[in-house]
Amino acid sequence: VDLYTRAPGLWMSPVVPVGGLTTAHRLQWQKLWSVANYEPDQVVAMTLGGGALASFDGYLYFGTMQVPDTGALAFQIIYGMPTAPVKPTKPTKPSTNDTSDVWNTYTNNAIAYTNLALIYATENRNLEKALSLAEQALALEPEDPAIWDTKAEVLFKMGRIDEAMAIEAKLAKHFPADPFFKQQLQTFQKKKSSPDTARV
Repeated sequence: VDLYTRAPGLWMSPVVPVGGLTTAHRLQWQKLWSVANYEPDQVVAMTLGGGALASFDGYLYFGTMQVPDTGALAFQIIYGMPTAPVKPTKPTKPSTNDTSDVWNTYTNNAIAYTNLALIYATENRNLEKALSLAEQALALEPEDPAIWDTKAEVLFKMGRIDEAMAIEAKLAKHFPADPFFKQQLQTFQKKKSSPDTARV
């Protein structure tokens, strides 16, 4: 998985033509910066989003943000809850965002499911859980090619290369103008034809 490509970032569009940009221009956008450029923790990188933007004196200033509780949800699922919490040194107010409620807050969120599945695939662990998350996302957004690609990535990491190839072949057929799915298919095919077909 290419974390630079998948993580949130800053994109530059092509020159806006008369009539505006359309889906026909989508392959002409260029990614100039990725959260992965400076954030070493993959869980954090995949749960960050873009913040405010401002242009001044020829420079573009921008920030990042995290929707409340999405990071807590990701950490709870990926790293688990602390087994021995550290007691506070002074009294604190009860939290209004108890992590036990975080999952319920973001249940039925296809983006959250997909991002967490991709994190597991990137770290090559908890792949059964990753596959379950991808399938839950597809149940909510069955036509989203990014989710199908994430499922293929998980299957590939599980060693189920034929299933992964079948998904990418369909995506490449349905989206011939997008080279990414063809590249994914070629990667999977190369892995299948290599002498060592063990898990990635």
